Amino acid sequence: MDKINRLRGWRQAGAAALLALAFAMNVSAVPPQAPEQAAERTRNNRDALADRKREAALYDSHMAKAIADLNDLVEEFNSHQFQYLAIMAPGIALVRPKGLRPYARNPLPRNRIERDDTENRDGVEVWPVTVQEDPRTRERVVRSRTGTELLRVPPPPGYDPWTLMRRQVPSFERISAANRERVLADYDPSRIALSYEILSPAALRIHCALRATRRDETERLAERQFETMALLAGGPAPHLTIASLSLDEDEVRLTIAFPEDRYADGFDVFYRTNLVAGSWTLLATNLSSTAGSPAVWSGPAPADPTGFFIVGCAGDDDGDGLPNAQEVLIYGTDPFNPDTDGDGMPDGWEVKWNFDPLDPSDAQQDANGDGLTNLQAFRYGTRPVGARAIRDESIFLEVHTPLRTRGKP
Repeated sequence: MDKINRLRGWRQAGAAALLALAFAMNVSAVPPQAPEQAAERTRNNRDALADRKREAALYDSHMAKAIADLNDLVEEFNSHQFQYLAIMAPGIALVRPKGLRPYARNPLPRNRIERDDTENRDGVEVWPVTVQEDPRTRERVVRSRTGTELLRVPPPPGYDPWTLMRRQVPSFERISAANRERVLADYDPSRIALSYEILSPAALRIHCALRATRRDETERLAERQFETMALLAGGPAPHLTIASLSLDEDEVRLTIAFPEDRYADGFDVFYRTNLVAGSWTLLATNLSSTAGSPAVWSGPAPADPTGFFIVGCAGDDDGDGLPNAQEVLIYGTDPFNPDTDGDGMPDGWEVKWNFDPLDPSDAQQDANGDGLTNLQAFRYGTRPVGARAIRDESIFLEVHTPLRTRGKP
C-alpha cells in the first residue's frame, strides 16, 4: 500500500514538473515586443480614446438641438427667416441646410412618414423635411422631401412680410405700378426655406460613431465647405438661383438658373466668409446667358476654408450706374432710387469718386479744393477729386454770326 502511495506521489510530482517545464518553455518562446509595435499600440489606444471623446462631443452637440415635434422647426424658422433675408439680394431664392435634428421621442413617428420620405445617410435613416412660408396665406408649412404636407401653422402674431422690403426700398411708394409686382416678388420672404434631416437618437449614435472615426475625410471636407444660396428644384426656376455648385482643388464652378422672362441684364456673383460679420465681395459681374438656359461661372476657389456664394441681378432699375444686387449687398443703397441720400449726386457717381452715397453732407464738401463743391462738380461735369477743374469765366466767349448787309455781297 505504501508502495502504491509512493508511486502516486512520484507521478503527481512528475506531472507538476512537466507542467512547470512547459510553462517555462512557452514563456521563453514569446519574443520581446519591438519598440515600433509598442509605439503603434500606444497610438492606436490614443486614437481610440480621441474617437470616443469626439463621438461623445458630436452626440451632445446634436442632442442640444433635439426637437419634440415639428413645431420646434417652425419656431426656429420664424427666428432665422429675416436674418437670412437681410443678407440676400432681391430675387434670390434660398434653401438653407440646417443639418441634423434628433427626434427626442425615439423612434421616429412612423405614422407621419410615408414610404419614400426617408433617406439612407451613411448607413442611418434620416427624414428630410423643409420649412417654408406660404406666399398666399403666409402660413408656415413643413413638407417632406416628396412634397407631402406634414404641418401648417399660422404666422407669428403681428407678422408683416414687407417690413424688410420697406426698410431696404424706402422709395417703394414712388415705384410705378407696372414695376411694383416685380419688386414685391423679388422681396417676398417666402423665397427662403430651411431644410432639416430628422433622425432618432439611436441613429444619431451610429452617425456620430462613423463621423468620429473618419478623421481624415471629415477634416478634408471641412477645408472646402461652401454653401449655395439657391433653390435646388427641378423645372423652370421661379427666381434667380444657383442650380449647382462644384468644387475642384483650385476652382469653383456655379451653374445659375433663372426665369425665361427676366434677368436679361445679366448677373453678378458675390462671396463672403461670414454671414454675421464682414461684407460681400464681388467676384464676377455682367454674366449672361441665353434666356432660359443656365449661365455658368467658374473661378479660383477662395482661400478661406468656409464661405458663401450668392448671385444677384446686374440690372440697374434706377439708372444710377450701380447694379441692383451691388446696391443691396455692397453699398446699402436703394436700387429703385438713383439718389439714396437725396444730396443731388447719383449713387453710382458718388461710389465712382469714393464718396458716401448714404451721407448727404458730402455734397457741400470740396474734395480737391478747386472752389467747387462736390455737387457743383457733378453738375458741371468736372473731376471732384484729383486735378482741379478749370473755372475761369474769362475764357468763355460770345460768338455772333455776322449779318449780311442788304445789297452787298
